Amino acid sequence: MTAVLLNSNTFVFADGNAGHVCNLGSAPNVGELDILCVNSNTVVTTPTGSGGTWFAAPTSVGGQGAYIYRRIAVGGEASTVTITTSGNHNTQVSWSRWSSINAADDAKQTSADASAGTSSPAHSTNILAQTNELVIAFSANHSAPGAMATSPVWGASFIPLTADSQGTGATGVAGFVGYILNGGTAAVSPTVSWTNSMSDRYMLTLTFTTFALPTHAKGAEFFNFFLDG
Repeated sequence: MTAVLLNSNTFVFADGNAGHVCNLGSAPNVGELDILCVNSNTVVTTPTGSGGTWFAAPTSVGGQGAYIYRRIAVGGEASTVTITTSGNHNTQVSWSRWSSINAADDAKQTSADASAGTSSPAHSTNILAQTNELVIAFSANHSAPGAMATSPVWGASFIPLTADSQGTGATGVAGFVGYILNGGTAAVSPTVSWTNSMSDRYMLTLTFTTFALPTHAKGAEFFNFFLDG
C-alpha cells in the first residue's frame, strides 16, 4: 500500500519570536501524519501546544535552521500549529498531511554552508526497511547573493510538492519539498535544481513505512481479476 497525500500548504513569516500560528484548515483524523518542513534564518523550537507529540528529525543548524517535524495524530489535535523562532527572523514552512502511514524509518541530512550554487548538495538516504516507502525530500536554502531561488526542478522521479520563500539577501530563505511514494529498499538520492544562487544549501530526507495490503484484500483482488479475466 502506498501513502496518500491529503493536503498541503506553505506559510511564510518573520514574526515567530512570540510564536506564529499556522492554520492547517482542519484537525487531523486519528492515524494521519502531519509533516512540517521548516527553514529559518534562526533556531526553531519544536512545536508544542497543538495536541499530540511532534518529533524533530532530521535537523540541521548551521548557516540556517532547517528541520523536519512529524506527528501521527492520536486524537485531540488542533487545526493550527504554532512555530516559535529565536527572534523575528525570516521563516518558511511547508506542511503536508498523509494517510496509510505506519512509522518513520530513515532520517538523514546533508549540508553545504557558505557554498553558493543552484542545486542541492549530493545526498542519499540509507537503505530503507521496505518497499513502497514515502520519501519526503526537503531542499532548505538560505542567504541569496542576488535574487531569491525560484523555479525548482526535481530529479530522481521526485514529485514537486511545495515551493516558497521569505525575505531577501543574506537573511532570506527558500524551501522546496518533493516526494516519492515508492521508495525502498535501495537507498534513494533526491536532487533538485533552481534559478538564482543560494549560499547555504541543505537537503533533508525523512522516510516512512506504509501499511501492507491486508491478506484478505489481496485475495479479493485476485478473485476479482479471475472473474474479470
